[in-house]
Amino acid sequence: PSLGYWVNGGQVTLNSTANALPHFGLGEVTVSTAGGTSAALNLKLLRPGDDSTAVGGLGDVAIDPVTGALWVVNTVSPGHLLRIDEASGQVVQRIEMSDDFGSTYGSSYMGLQVLGQATSLNGSLVPAGSLLLFNGVPYPDQVVAIDPGDGSVIASLVLEENHDLPAGVFDATSGHLFVLSLATNQLVEIDPASGLTVDRFGLAQAVGYNSGLAIDPLSGNFWIGADSGGSELVEIDRAGSEIRRVDLSSQDVKNNEIAGLAFAPDGSLRVASALGVVYRVDLT
Repeated sequence: PSLGYWVNGGQVTLNSTANALPHFGLGEVTVSTAGGTSAALNLKLLRPGDDSTAVGGLGDVAIDPVTGALWVVNTVSPGHLLRIDEASGQVVQRIEMSDDFGSTYGSSYMGLQVLGQATSLNGSLVPAGSLLLFNGVPYPDQVVAIDPGDGSVIASLVLEENHDLPAGVFDATSGHLFVLSLATNQLVEIDPASGLTVDRFGLAQAVGYNSGLAIDPLSGNFWIGADSGGSELVEIDRAGSEIRRVDLSSQDVKNNEIAGLAFAPDGSLRVASALGVVYRVDLT
């Protein structure tokens, strides 16, 4: 027996608690003992952490659409933007949040995105590959562009309204920002030059304290998930009309835990959990 697993009757049981396994990655895992090596188990979730400690609850997940690098924001004080090795779950880069980010602690009132192309925020050029932090903690909400190399702030924007946003994305098609509003239960479109509201759409799916928002790279539609919606994700088009719903409970996302969404370069979806793990899910 070990801290991470035990063997009984020819079967291996993995102890996947954060204390036993503070980090693990996606993909195949095997267990070897004196009696041999087990069949491979294909893990569909990862836990971010270092060799001794998991990073805690997550507020969002983001993936670089070019390199595939995975980032998360954790909900602790002080908060961190963390780059994670998907194969091991190991933290490979840590950016500590400062007052320049709008708050020093991580929260569920946050969204995170890696820009796939250059844009501008509040009149300042923001290069491709930069991190966009949507911060619903300050009043009003703020959007901050961050250099992923050194953690410095490139630009910041104070929004016209306070949405208590739990998620947000930059949309390359329109050139605008979109945020989920906990205050009004809407998807809100925002001008990144001024922070002014451009449009808003009412949602049948309730926006939750933990929520995720992502743009489908194939259809261009929005995907929304929230702890208030249980295990369901909702797809809506750009007019705000619902297209379909996908229940993730059969893929073990079933504890009212959805806190963030991000598409990987191969089109698969990652779901951040308020319980501190990231799932790889199949929308088909």
